[in-house]
Amino acid sequence: MQTEKIYIEYLLIQAQMGESVALQKLMPLIQQKMLSYAKRIMQGSADAEDCVQDAMMVVLKKLAQLKDPKAFHGWMYRVINTRCQDHWRRSHANRHGHRVDDMDPQAAAFQTESGEVREQVMDIKKAMSQLPQIQQSVIYLFYFEGFKVAEVAKILEKPAGTIKSLLFDARAAIKSFLKQE
Repeated sequence: MQTEKIYIEYLLIQAQMGESVALQKLMPLIQQKMLSYAKRIMQGSADAEDCVQDAMMVVLKKLAQLKDPKAFHGWMYRVINTRCQDHWRRSHANRHGHRVDDMDPQAAAFQTESGEVREQVMDIKKAMSQLPQIQQSVIYLFYFEGFKVAEVAKILEKPAGTIKSLLFDARAAIKSFLKQE
């Protein structure tokens, strides 16, 4: 995970210096990360893809303005999170509920494992899908993307104490769901 972040930062610096090849390598990496995140918090993959397209435009427009390459990852997730929230408000104002997403690349690695491991992964995904959207976002950013509590707080624009509480509640809900299964 850390190696990938460093590689992205390297490509970012090269792209900011005008290297078009670096930009061509960088954009698919960013798009994949954004899509994985957006699919977790949006109900449909078409909605997630729309949000990613909007977010990619913002990233492309403002890429040259970014001063600190280390701040890129948090900024990128703030951009996609904002786009998803805006889309959610516009198109799903009266709807509630979540569905289990199609398997993402991280979970796909488990497909080659034994049936028991696959079943556990699917149980966890199902449990996560039952969480409120904000808890899903916190879990994803903290566990799947490796951000610290303070970084998640900055991305989601919430106090760190709230993020800790959301993590605690989400873990408890997942444990409770898995015990019921």
